[in-house]
Amino acid sequence: MGNDGNFYGTAIAGGIGGYGGIFKVTPTGVTTFPYTFSGGNDGSGPENIVLGSDGTLFGTTSSGGVNGLGTVFRY
Repeated sequence: MGNDGNFYGTAIAGGIGGYGGIFKVTPTGVTTFPYTFSGGNDGSGPENIVLGSDGTLFGTTSSGGVNGLGTVFRY
């Protein structure tokens, strides 16, 4: 759960280009994708996220990025 009271997770596929994204679920059950990955430098196939003490979400992707081996991201 984020500091804003919403729940966050990742989907390894789907989103605008099919490369996965970060989803948000409100306490009332409304689901949105505030960020979708492009498969380029921002990565593809997000796998994990953790909540930092400052409320920032951090995670990794399984592929994409500069060398195609994945990325570390913050949202």
